[in-house]
Amino acid sequence: KEEAETARAISRGEFGEILLHLLLRDFKGTIPLVSKLYFKDSRGVPAHGFDAIHISPNDNMLWLGESKLYTGVTAGLKDLIEDLKQHMTKDFLSNEYTIIKKNVTANNIPNRNYWIERLSKNTRLEDMITQVNIPMLCVYNDTSRFKKCLDESIEDIAPVFEPRFRELKQYFDDNNDAPLKNKLNIILFLFPIMDKEKFVLQLHERLYHLQKV
Repeated sequence: KEEAETARAISRGEFGEILLHLLLRDFKGTIPLVSKLYFKDSRGVPAHGFDAIHISPNDNMLWLGESKLYTGVTAGLKDLIEDLKQHMTKDFLSNEYTIIKKNVTANNIPNRNYWIERLSKNTRLEDMITQVNIPMLCVYNDTSRFKKCLDESIEDIAPVFEPRFRELKQYFDDNNDAPLKNKLNIILFLFPIMDKEKFVLQLHERLYHLQKV
């Protein structure tokens, strides 16, 4: 039973979604438009739709984000690209807009009436995506570089990771064959960690104790 619980905890993807939420909130100044709980169909079944649905109040931009928490970065980037291909279609976006609009009325967000009206419009796919930022987060193991940086100062860490970041960004761009990709404003977040399993288990344990409070 304990082994099964550990395996279930390691496979949880919600922590990637939480990290994406925090990155958007703290570094892009966004606020949630709709909780992903509204996209959940039934108990025990993961919620469908985008992992993050935020807005930036200053420019009225919609942020539709995806996240992956993987051991291997290549697999994570491939799945992000696959999600992008599936989600950037007229039918999918229209359906998401409908669900979002239905629940915006319950939220006390800035310019709520503006968002209700905007999400009600039957616009072309090309017009939809030009008004949307697509943040994509890949959390992955990079143990060797982390070990090199354990005793380094903050200013010395960036040169260790930057070449790898540029390489991974190039890989993402070269393999991205999503529809209308040249019109998408994609923001790729690369988030290396020391050990994915330990990372998830520690977060799971903290969440468990918080739920008991």
